[in-house]
Amino acid sequence: MANNIVRIMLVEDYKLMRVGIKSLFERYPDLEIIKECETAKEAIESAKFIKPDVILMDIGLPDMSGIEAAKKILNDNKKVKNDKKPYYLVENKPKIGKTTLYTLITNNGE
Repeated sequence: MANNIVRIMLVEDYKLMRVGIKSLFERYPDLEIIKECETAKEAIESAKFIKPDVILMDIGLPDMSGIEAAKKILNDNKKVKNDKKPYYLVENKPKIGKTTLYTLITNNGE
């Protein structure tokens, strides 16, 4: 069963948001937050070693844009063979009404 768990790295500079998001994920036994990061630099370094299945990243981080950090993570991991197809949230779009749209890309830019 451990192979079916989606391993998530959460990148958010506000602790209250991290706690709230983490509590939402705790409701789902097949989702596990394996790492919490407060900065883009911490996320970039952590992704090299923990190889999460999913990275949920804030776009407005204090040290670097989440978009730029996601690009660096993708670039650093291009040579890594992974049987799972990771997806990265890299850009938020303007709001439509009360909904914010996001672009989700894979490691090959789809």
